Amino acid sequence: MISLLIIDLDDTLCDYSQAMARGKNAVSEYFKEIGVEPSAFWRVYNEIEPMLFRDFTLKRLSTADYRTRRYEDVFQRLNMIVPASMIQTLNGLYMKETNDGVRLFPDAVPFLRNMKHLGIRTAILTNGPSDGQRSKIRALELQNKVDRIFVSSDIGVAKPEPKAFEYVLKSFAVRRDTACMIGDSLPDDVVGAHNSGIKSILLDRENKHPDFEGLKASDLATTQNILFNG
Repeated sequence: MISLLIIDLDDTLCDYSQAMARGKNAVSEYFKEIGVEPSAFWRVYNEIEPMLFRDFTLKRLSTADYRTRRYEDVFQRLNMIVPASMIQTLNGLYMKETNDGVRLFPDAVPFLRNMKHLGIRTAILTNGPSDGQRSKIRALELQNKVDRIFVSSDIGVAKPEPKAFEYVLKSFAVRRDTACMIGDSLPDDVVGAHNSGIKSILLDRENKHPDFEGLKASDLATTQNILFNG
């Protein structure tokens, strides 16, 4: 019997991909004003940023260094030197959309409300800088819709490390066989949960993983059916 749901935030409860697209568009408009070719920048950014974010989750980079280098390293690759003030501007434009302008998926609140009605406790477990993730949570008004919120940079360990999942389990004093992880990331959410002995459901809203053979749902309503109807 499931008594605790551990739920990812980005692209699980909220549409981070769309917010990120709006953030990139805001930065691109700024680039056009100063004569920087957006497509060249984003081509390199999309190669570099995931590696920098992983280094951040592994505590190899501070929040400040991650946010600086995701722009600075790209400009260096493009043989451009830009002032620190420009990087601050770019971060501000981007995070205004990705953190403050992010929106919940339509099925998020009904799902959380149903879980509360059924007496199942809920926790958000999300990777990322604390200030950014908590800005999203405030913008989405999720504080009172779940029982607990855990941000990797606050608890000192990130998914997919088993210690991240164990931290949540211990906080609720529940056994791992009574918990279930719901998230969109195969490596972070599904594999991480599996390696921690926790059941998981892959939330694959855009069918990015058609060959995945484990438990998978296309939306949170389907997730609820899997939880209670197998």
